[in-house]
Amino acid sequence: MSENMILALLVGAGATYLLASCIWWVLQVVANWKIFDKAGEAGWKSIIPFYSGYISYKIAWNPMFFWISLITGCAASGLNAYYEETNGSPVMIFIALALLIISIVINVKFCVKLSKAFGKGMGFAFGLLILNPLFILILGLGKSEYVGNQS
Repeated sequence: MSENMILALLVGAGATYLLASCIWWVLQVVANWKIFDKAGEAGWKSIIPFYSGYISYKIAWNPMFFWISLITGCAASGLNAYYEETNGSPVMIFIALALLIISIVINVKFCVKLSKAFGKGMGFAFGLLILNPLFILILGLGKSEYVGNQS
């Protein structure tokens, strides 16, 4: 194979990947927009960073838990970075780990609540947890109907 053929293959593969990524991103935006519409929220709210997370928690559970998850996740990350730079005490790592676990538990609970808000069960919640983008597509573009916040 000549260098030109290899270069053409790499450019073609890169272009294909870029096109597939753009299509996937557009599908995710449309699915989130539809989820918000199904829940009675304006679809445009789904494309605003942080605000869309807040509204998602409002749709499925309680927006207070969005802030708790965000703060605990950021604090855990910050403590971990500080520990890495300063070689701080092991207590700092323990606190960071505890904050990270709190954030993870809240996010798992959110997946369960979102699943229930659309009339789905624990299997679907597990899917949201493990393959979130795919299950968001199913919620938004499928026949799922919003049954309300199950808090």
